[in-house]
Amino acid sequence: MNEYVFIKRSYNKGKFLPVVLVHGLSGTAQKMIDRTMEYIDRHLKINTLLIFPTYKPPYQFVTQGLDRELLAEIATFTRNRTDYIQKLCLYGFSAGAQFAHRFTGMHPGKVLCCAALSAGSWTTPDGRCSDHPSRPSTIEQKPYNTPEVHANATRKARKGIAKVRWITGCGRRDERYERTRAYYASLKSVVPDARFISFNAGHRATPHVYKTVFQTFRESYRRVG
Repeated sequence: MNEYVFIKRSYNKGKFLPVVLVHGLSGTAQKMIDRTMEYIDRHLKINTLLIFPTYKPPYQFVTQGLDRELLAEIATFTRNRTDYIQKLCLYGFSAGAQFAHRFTGMHPGKVLCCAALSAGSWTTPDGRCSDHPSRPSTIEQKPYNTPEVHANATRKARKGIAKVRWITGCGRRDERYERTRAYYASLKSVVPDARFISFNAGHRATPHVYKTVFQTFRESYRRVG
């Protein structure tokens, strides 16, 4: 059974923005809370419903109905349209970025802003899947060698992604850097509001990354809230 941790933070009488933060391959909801809350407090500072899931592989490919499950969990709070914005912001790093960008490709109408950074595997908007640079053929090994994983790895994004605000990027010392740049180029060809962050690190999110992501979420909220 997947776990979801919800944290509601209120600053004023405005609407609440659902914000989903998806952990990396060895992560959990609690680890993501511990890693990000300092920066959320510092840079987001808006009414938010924070959602921290705990998933197991092959969650990176949004399998076994995880997209519908996540949306249903959020809907238990957001049915009151007076209090909640009906689109969400989504952040993922590494394996979490795999989930984030594929979920957004499936449900662009549900996403206000997607921040997906340093993924080991990307699916371009036209359905081309890149493998991990140092672990080729991962998709042919358990638990990834299933028809559903293969289908989602090559699933074309819906046209609505052009209306989503996107952030992607990678540390310059990360082996994933060049493939992330290539993904950004494919994304930018169909998405007018897409930004690439190049930061001085290996495979880790830096304070600059968190600041950029959460300030962008805040700006996106103010556009619609």
